[in-house]
Amino acid sequence: SLGTISAVQDRRLKSMHDKLEGIKDRIDAIQAEANNLATKEASKEDQALLDEVTPPDAPVLSAAERRELQTEIVRSRVKYAEIYERLQAIKYYEEGGAASDASGSDVVKDLRRYEIMAQKELASLEQKYGEKHPALIEARTKLESIKTSIRTEIAAIEKALTTQLRAIEEDIANIQGQLKTSVSAEQTFSMAEKQEAQRLALLRQEIAKNEAIYTNLKTAIERAASQEGRVTGSDTKKASKVISYASVPSSPSYPNARYVLIIAALIGGVLGVMVPVFLEKTDKSIRSISELEAVSGLPNFGAMAHAPRLKHKETARYITSESASTVAEMVRSVRMAIQMRGTQMMSQMAGKSPKIITITSSVSGEGKTTLSTWLSTLTARSGEKVIVLDCDFRRSTLHVTFNCPDHKGLVDYLSEDAGLEDVIYREDPSGVHVIFGRDVPGQALDLVNSKRLHALVQSLGKAYDLVVLDAPTSLSVSDALILAQLSDLTLYCAGWRRTSRATVLAGIKNFKDAGIKNIATVLTRVDLKKYKRYSTDLEDYMA
Repeated sequence: SLGTISAVQDRRLKSMHDKLEGIKDRIDAIQAEANNLATKEASKEDQALLDEVTPPDAPVLSAAERRELQTEIVRSRVKYAEIYERLQAIKYYEEGGAASDASGSDVVKDLRRYEIMAQKELASLEQKYGEKHPALIEARTKLESIKTSIRTEIAAIEKALTTQLRAIEEDIANIQGQLKTSVSAEQTFSMAEKQEAQRLALLRQEIAKNEAIYTNLKTAIERAASQEGRVTGSDTKKASKVISYASVPSSPSYPNARYVLIIAALIGGVLGVMVPVFLEKTDKSIRSISELEAVSGLPNFGAMAHAPRLKHKETARYITSESASTVAEMVRSVRMAIQMRGTQMMSQMAGKSPKIITITSSVSGEGKTTLSTWLSTLTARSGEKVIVLDCDFRRSTLHVTFNCPDHKGLVDYLSEDAGLEDVIYREDPSGVHVIFGRDVPGQALDLVNSKRLHALVQSLGKAYDLVVLDAPTSLSVSDALILAQLSDLTLYCAGWRRTSRATVLAGIKNFKDAGIKNIATVLTRVDLKKYKRYSTDLEDYMA
């Protein structure tokens, strides 16, 4: 029955508790006996231990340790002197203009060589050009940049050497402090401190004995407790029951995927909006016809669309084979503006329409040669008598554009090596006549400024309905200014989203300073698909 089972369990538990109490009593007896034994042993060992113990952690150095520290001080002072001498030498040479000789840095030596080369280059350019020439300004900027780099590198070396000196000073001070502390401790170590150290050693030994006794007692108690647990453990297990089961989660608690995706989407959206806005705000290039007119202060004669990727020898053929394309229509609009608005500009001065046109740009790659080719080709196809001259004697390309590399050209005529009839190319299907150029950088300015060229341009102006002069870029050389003075009208090309506003202003300023008034702009290399984001000036061509 249940009453009988309960009585049996109670008797068993009482028996186990009695045994546990007996074990505890025995542990107490062992503790008392251990204390008595420790007292007796302590009285015998105290005197011997007092004679043998030494003060722990005494700050006293041996003779060998002192010699080692003194040697370290000597080495540190030698190193300090070397670094200090090098630092003073650098400062001396820096004041004398020869810092690279004392710094020991390969970077400074290389920069010093570049500085000498830049100085030679600047001296050479100063003999060739005036004070405001772009090449001379660029050379001075380059020389100043090299000098700044040398000063920066020298400053970094001086800072590093100064840091090393401070570190060595701190090391020497620390070592001297150790030596001083050791000597002071050795002199002030009194008898009272020795007795305290001996007493501390006795206490440490007593602690070790007590720890051993404690470990034994703890082991005995744990063994007794484990015996009682084995007796009552089965009953406890029978009495326990499950109140509720833990719920299994359906998804991970971390990381929260939905939250991460939302944050990522928000950040992506913000960046997707802010980055394009930032790029647009920092873009300093010409992006519309109205902007070009506002920046330059000059009338605009239209725009030229960017054609598909063409090889140079395919450029002239493209405008004739694609005469109904948007590109051709935009070039025709430029031609119409020349005939109408150019005539109005000329009527204010001489009362005639422009026949001699110079086409130039700020820098290369803006499409001035392409505009010269297409404008002259389309005008010739309309029945007018047109000739185009390659007056760029530094980067001539018309002979490649018309795929005629071996024909005699303008240089041969100006050098009196060929006659005018020999240098005019008349075989283009469009009917345009061409006089090709050739690269002669050393003679370019002399050829452009020659009386023979001036006379040629004037005679061609009388013989042809339209004379197009493909001039060099205006920022790098002054050839375009001379050619503009020979012309009735100058077209200044600005590349869409390629040429900065500052570049356009600098180029046009040269013409205004030279007193050239009949000048207009053309926006070139326009991407019509992207242009509508900035302006509606060309919406008629975007259909």
